[in-house]
Amino acid sequence: MWHKKAEADRRRRFLHEGAVVDGVPLRVVELIREPGEAYLMNSLLLHAPAPNALPTPRTMLIQVIGRTEAAG
Repeated sequence: MWHKKAEADRRRRFLHEGAVVDGVPLRVVELIREPGEAYLMNSLLLHAPAPNALPTPRTMLIQVIGRTEAAG
């Protein structure tokens, strides 16, 4: 999936066609939210922000929630 090509070709491949890596199908999905909305995800998920098109900075809250094993 990761090699140098024209931007339009990369965008088409990542967002529409995807690829298979080690037998696992992969495809990029763009998550768009309105101000005040949120989404939950595993923090190990490969992710990156899109460029900020607004003149004001974006803020983000990251809350890590984990499970502890009961002492036994």
